[in-house]
Amino acid sequence: MIDGVLQMIRFDFDWSDPVNKGILVVLSVLWLIQGWIFFFRNRQSVNTMQGSVHLILHLALSSTITLMILNPVFMLKTERKSGIVVGAHVPDSVKANIGKMKNADFVALHDLPTAKLDTLFIVGQDFDSSFFSQISTSALQPEVLEWIPYAQTDVITQIEWNAVIRKGELQHIQGKISASKVQSLTLKDGFSTLDSVVLQQGENDFSLQMIANIEGRNEVELWLDHTLLDTLHFYAQPMPKLTFTFLLGHPDFESRTLADWLAKQGNAVLYKTRLTKELVSSTNINQAAVTDFIITDETGLTQPEMKKNLESGKSVLFYNLADPSKSVSEVNRMLGTRFEIAEKPKSLKKASESIVLDADYLFKENAMQISVQHDQVAYETFPGKVGISLTPPTYPLLLSGDSVQYKRFWDSLIAHLRPTLAYNFQIKSPIFTGLNTEVQMDGQAGVIPQIQIHADTLNWEQSPINDHVFRGNYRPVHNGWTSLYIPLLEEEIEMFIEPHESWTAYEKNKRIREYSTHFNNVKHDRSRMSFSQDYTLKPISTWVWFFIITLLLGGIWITDKRGYLFRSGGVY
Repeated sequence: MIDGVLQMIRFDFDWSDPVNKGILVVLSVLWLIQGWIFFFRNRQSVNTMQGSVHLILHLALSSTITLMILNPVFMLKTERKSGIVVGAHVPDSVKANIGKMKNADFVALHDLPTAKLDTLFIVGQDFDSSFFSQISTSALQPEVLEWIPYAQTDVITQIEWNAVIRKGELQHIQGKISASKVQSLTLKDGFSTLDSVVLQQGENDFSLQMIANIEGRNEVELWLDHTLLDTLHFYAQPMPKLTFTFLLGHPDFESRTLADWLAKQGNAVLYKTRLTKELVSSTNINQAAVTDFIITDETGLTQPEMKKNLESGKSVLFYNLADPSKSVSEVNRMLGTRFEIAEKPKSLKKASESIVLDADYLFKENAMQISVQHDQVAYETFPGKVGISLTPPTYPLLLSGDSVQYKRFWDSLIAHLRPTLAYNFQIKSPIFTGLNTEVQMDGQAGVIPQIQIHADTLNWEQSPINDHVFRGNYRPVHNGWTSLYIPLLEEEIEMFIEPHESWTAYEKNKRIREYSTHFNNVKHDRSRMSFSQDYTLKPISTWVWFFIITLLLGGIWITDKRGYLFRSGGVY
């Protein structure tokens, strides 16, 4: 029982305050002095009845003063009242389960302003803006808001993609959807399928990707079987042309074909082959200068130029390997990478899009690497990107007239291995009016960029971790395409602000999440939330301390006054 009482008491004393620590030191000294007086100086008197009474009164007085300074408070269990507000489209079965789980009563929307609640659970996302203003302006605001999402079937509840990328880069689309049955989620550009994924019945995380081939404004559609869910908008900046350097032991038709194709795409190409030990042949196409991307075979491992560029953040691709197993081991030994390959099972052979691109080996799964092209290509960050292709020669595609697949293969591979450029923007879509949007830019240390959005200038904060990263916040006002001008780059980009009818479920989820977080952070001291939810602190009244101390002082005075204690050399 005593243990139970003690568990309900805590001390509201600031142990970190130096003044309080000093007070505790003084109290400790006084306790020692008092002990010395009673147990050493007046030892004989303490052994008497009168002395014992006097000792008890003094100890009680000292203990009372000590407790008053420590300020004990009682933790009284409180009865807390919780309420649940349910949005539309939430089934009755879900309502009943949540009610039992949270032990809370359901509250009608019109009763919310007069309902005195400690915790309000918001279930679903179908609430208009007046609902939140109703909570904010109510005199009886709840202590805590807790949102419980409910995912409607066949509706995107979470989705994200890059609002601004570079032409030729990969666009990644990630999200969540609860499927009512097994069906396909497809990314389309008109009648052309860009990527697709099969959804299982129930909650699904999905990931789609595509290469941004169109400079400027882009629009692609997301379909669920034969139903159009919505349209994705993003802006593709011009991609600076790259300089490719070929470092080869000997010329071959595969590398020559690739070099010519890259040059026709507008890139610069430096083609180097070693004819003899002392003789190197070099061909410069489109005025190649500083290398961005090295393409090489096994002989590149012995070239100082390769490792120097890799260490400076450039990309390297090892391909056209005569003995993949031996070559991969050598790359790992020389560069410290962790590539692992295995012979392709017979059941998977001839499974790729084309027999021409069907490799005999596959990369094993590795958390440090990213695999593409049906696990026939993998890359690792070095700090530059190190890639290895196990794919056999690709030039037969062009010889057979399949230039589309040839382009698709190399566009995808280069998009994955392309070195990181300066002044990249990271803006996540979808973007909605009235909701905060973070704009991030990777720039140069010490150079604070500016962005003009209409008549406003975006204020930046430099990342405390990386001085090349700048972040700013923007809250859009108007829908549609919005221009962002960067004076430093003399460049204009655009981002798309979604109309209200787009991505409805996701927008509502985002608004509720943002509102509830803001409400709880503003209204409460989060460090005390876990305690205050179940208990009420009840301090001891100052008058109680005054009464006890007065009573004890009176007892000590009466006993001394009447001469009951310490007649032979008393304390006072």
